[in-house]
Order: sequence, then C-alpha cells, then structure tokens
Amino acid sequence: MSPIGEKVTDYTGKVTSATITAEGSVMNAEGDAGPFGTYMYTATFGSAVDVAGETGPLTGRVQDFRPDGSVVPQGVTGVWRKSGHHQWEVKAINMATDGNCFFFVEVWDLATRSITGTVYALD
Repeated sequence: MSPIGEKVTDYTGKVTSATITAEGSVMNAEGDAGPFGTYMYTATFGSAVDVAGETGPLTGRVQDFRPDGSVVPQGVTGVWRKSGHHQWEVKAINMATDGNCFFFVEVWDLATRSITGTVYALD
C-alpha cells in the first residue's frame, strides 16, 4: 500500500501579496480548489537551508470556503525548492480542522504571480 493515495483535485490560484521578512518570504494567495471551494492561503517560505540557496522549509495556513457553506482552517508544513526561472515547487502536508490530511505538490510562479497544484489523499 502506498502512503500517498489517489489524486483528489487540481487547483489554481493567484498571489495577492508578498512581504519579505528576516524569517523568509510571506506570500498570500487565493484561488479555486475544485471540491474544496475557494481558498485563501498564507505561506511562509523560510530561509534556504542548502549552500546553493535553493531549498528550505515552508509553513502555512489555509482557509477553505467550501461549497456547502462551511469554512475549514488548515495548517501546512513542507518544503520548497527552486524549480525554474522565478519558480518554487512546494511539497507539503495539509492538516485540516475537519480531520482530513492531504499531500500536495504546487508550483509558485513568481513572475506571473500564479499557483498551480495537485492534492492527493493520504492513506
């Protein structure tokens, strides 16, 4: 049995603001996550931990505004790495207050201020 289950959904988003701090870059985004509804997301890209400056920790908070009217807050923990020209790839686990946990992979394209990602079930 694989620890990562089936694909749940793809999602897209737009970076709405950025703040550069001593702890890292704090990015805010919002978008559409299919069955999870509309989301708002604050991600902190921590300082790089490798010599090349191309990978580091990520923490975040998400709020889903679900189609059924519920609001589901979530915590995010993962890693980022440089994946292209002005792009960061994130691999993280998302833990929601409704008890669900998911693994997701996303790309933040900083030049276009866009996000694309895929959510997977955790078995």
